[in-house]
Amino acid sequence: MSQSYTLDEVGKNKSGKAIWIVVDKKVYDVSSYLKEHPGGPAILKNVGGTDATRQFYEAHEPTKSNVKKVLKKLHIGVIVEKKKEKEADKPSAKKGAKKKQAPVGTTADELARKAAEELQRKDQENAQRKIQEELDQKQQDEDAQKKLQDELAQKLAEDEALRLEVVAKKQADDDVAWYYEASAKAKEAEKLQQEKHKEELEALEEQ
Repeated sequence: MSQSYTLDEVGKNKSGKAIWIVVDKKVYDVSSYLKEHPGGPAILKNVGGTDATRQFYEAHEPTKSNVKKVLKKLHIGVIVEKKKEKEADKPSAKKGAKKKQAPVGTTADELARKAAEELQRKDQENAQRKIQEELDQKQQDEDAQKKLQDELAQKLAEDEALRLEVVAKKQADDDVAWYYEASAKAKEAEKLQQEKHKEELEALEEQ
């Protein structure tokens, strides 16, 4: 038969060698599981002595066999609103008997629980912020790399355009040079032809 505990009793086991938590009104002693916990011992220590039902469902899938196995191993009891008083602890009905002092409120436990939840929330926010910063940095690096590639491509395009311009100019210069050279040769040939024709005419006249 499972042992029964109140939240006050669970709250007394939140540090040192005894760390208990509550999930779905069931009490679990996680002291021996700290080092094995995939998320690290700090998470369990932060919720030690409190009702960690919400945190548990945010991080685990309770239907998985490995989760069920661990829960079964660590289960030590259940939560009750108030334990039944033992006969010896019941207030005496005799006249003048001191009434049993009412249990102290759970204000300190509640504050500890809220502090643990706030610490866990901040840890989650810090982790999310770190992930976002890494994503932003990665995006900046990718943008810088793309910009560098674009600048390099533009520089290569400009160099190629300049090369083609130089080639075209050289070709044009070569064409002009060839034209003048061909014109000079044509004029020289024409001059020679005229001189030859003149010599032939003079020879005919001498005859």
